[in-house]
Amino acid sequence: MAKPVVDGIEQALEDSAPVYRLNTNSAEGRRIASRFGLRFLPTLVVVNGEGEPILTQVGRLNKDAVLEAVAQAAAASIN
Repeated sequence: MAKPVVDGIEQALEDSAPVYRLNTNSAEGRRIASRFGLRFLPTLVVVNGEGEPILTQVGRLNKDAVLEAVAQAAAASIN
């Protein structure tokens, strides 16, 4: 069950980073999934300010790892 974990990530990042949910049944969703090479659900991707993936999780999601990756990306963008 990824939804409760993603909900928690979204709440934790509410004021600092956007969280987007991708519908892979839509044309736009399939295009974006293809761009990042997503093949399995659930998949969570954290991207940096340049749109490059810095963390990808497939299956069981780890909230702490996601929040750490976002914090590192934010710190890197400041420097």
